[in-house]
Amino acid sequence: MSSNKLDAIIVGAGPSGSMTGYYLAKAGVRVAIFDKMKFPREKACGGGLQVKAAKRIPFDLTPILRGALQGITFSFRFDDRYSKKYHLPLVYSVLRIELDNLLLESAKESGAKVYDRANVISVESLKPDLVSVHTDVGDFLCNVLVGADGANSVTRKSVNPLNDYFWQVGLYGEIPEEYLNKDVIDYEQMRVDWGTLPSGYGWIFPKKGYCNIGVGSPAIIGNRLRSYLKEFIQNENVLKNGAFDKLRFSGHKLPTFTNTTKLHRQSIVLVGDAAGLVEPLTGDGISYALHSAELAADSILRNLNNGKFDFKEYEIGVKNEIVTELNYSRKLMSLFIAFPRLAHEVLKNNERVWESFCKVLRGEESYSVFRQMGFGLSRFIWYPLSKFISFYEPRRLLANTSKETTFLRSFRKLLIPLLKRI
Repeated sequence: MSSNKLDAIIVGAGPSGSMTGYYLAKAGVRVAIFDKMKFPREKACGGGLQVKAAKRIPFDLTPILRGALQGITFSFRFDDRYSKKYHLPLVYSVLRIELDNLLLESAKESGAKVYDRANVISVESLKPDLVSVHTDVGDFLCNVLVGADGANSVTRKSVNPLNDYFWQVGLYGEIPEEYLNKDVIDYEQMRVDWGTLPSGYGWIFPKKGYCNIGVGSPAIIGNRLRSYLKEFIQNENVLKNGAFDKLRFSGHKLPTFTNTTKLHRQSIVLVGDAAGLVEPLTGDGISYALHSAELAADSILRNLNNGKFDFKEYEIGVKNEIVTELNYSRKLMSLFIAFPRLAHEVLKNNERVWESFCKVLRGEESYSVFRQMGFGLSRFIWYPLSKFISFYEPRRLLANTSKETTFLRSFRKLLIPLLKRI
């Protein structure tokens, strides 16, 4: 066993860990990144890189991009299908094995030491500015420990219990093109089905050589995902006969920040999924992983330079720049749980809402734009409606049904004409 002292140690070599390491190493910090997997490695993910995420990567992504998606084909319970297009790319198609490896190699080239296939067993704060990290390749000490090890984080346990997050789950796979009915794939168009479950959706993200197919929902109804996935694939007719049983689909947990989630404890700092920075409506975690990496690196540099290890400034930055966005997304998700057909109809008929959604994916607008337009509702309607939804949402999920009550159906029909006019 060896004992080594570093300025910073990062646990997890996904996007948030690699980019935190990249920024720190570029600034001359003695930093090491640990990951239990050998890189390049597969990663369960939708493989869609929103344009706003790509804008946060300060080097060329062209070698790993497998397509640019400029539109979405929506269906509601496998029916009422329509397509919307935008004049610019919304999402880039990537394979996580290639994206993550590129980011990690960039961190390594910048001077970060990388230990892959190195399992972090435990971490312990010894002082406000000293953390002990016990791994299966040795014992290490550091001034700052960054938890970037995702939903199943080891470091997260030192900061937050599991119930301090809102949990969703996804089930998805990268399908090689030999299993696909190519004549039904539009390589510039995503597909999304919603309304089939009480919350959640199914997606298809085409990319050169592959097609990512998956479904996601709140964890409370996660036991329905496999049957929904199979039904979704059958209705979309994208797989060749007999292909489904030959393919492997992986599950993954998606944590979202709540009002009890903490971002740091002494000099243990959480970023990315470990911090719960997954946007609940679309399931995007990469954008906020990259954003939190920037904020964390800036805060760590200030602390190392002035010798004061206080990450309150990091917490304020994340809450102001990221958590506010997650909260708006969560409110929209709750609205869609209560009125799934409403969301379908609005995006179908209202170009202003569609264009605003596209700008959110591109990082040109915040989700707050929907609050500003009231999502078609005046403020005095929005407040009581949001209170009703917060009461109704968990009951709808626990009932495990996507059927509307007579009251909700009538209310939706009242709202749709308003929403079409905004």
